[in-house]
Amino acid sequence: MRRVLHCVVSAAFVLAAWAASAQAQTVPLFEQCKGTVQSLGPAGLTFAGKGRATVFGLYTVEGSATPFPDGTILGGDTSTTRDGATIKSEFAGVYQVLDSGKIEFRVTAHWGQGTGRLAGVTGEAEIVAVLDGVTPGSAFFYDTIGTLTFPD
Repeated sequence: MRRVLHCVVSAAFVLAAWAASAQAQTVPLFEQCKGTVQSLGPAGLTFAGKGRATVFGLYTVEGSATPFPDGTILGGDTSTTRDGATIKSEFAGVYQVLDSGKIEFRVTAHWGQGTGRLAGVTGEAEIVAVLDGVTPGSAFFYDTIGTLTFPD
């Protein structure tokens, strides 16, 4: 009887541990990226860059942003990891021209629509970007702090 009880209790612990590991997991995201403005048109600008993130590793990014006269900005991008996984983000926030002539964006990004190892991943982060200008070839960099949630 004691041996049977021990097996039942052990099985219950194994099942509980397995169930806990199958739940969604939220992890911190820290990211840095450098790139250039690719084009500027009536609808806004396009950009491309290379970066490193805690979850993505090395990645490339391509996206677009539309600044409005009231100082707000909307945009989106797609990041592609070295192993080919992708994830899309949409962002919104504000921008300002700094005394140096550079342009600072402060946006909140929401991630989703991932593929490969990022399938089902969602997240949110705060991003601060600084652009040297908005003409094609102008350099930019950004830093990101947020979280990503992996599905169960």
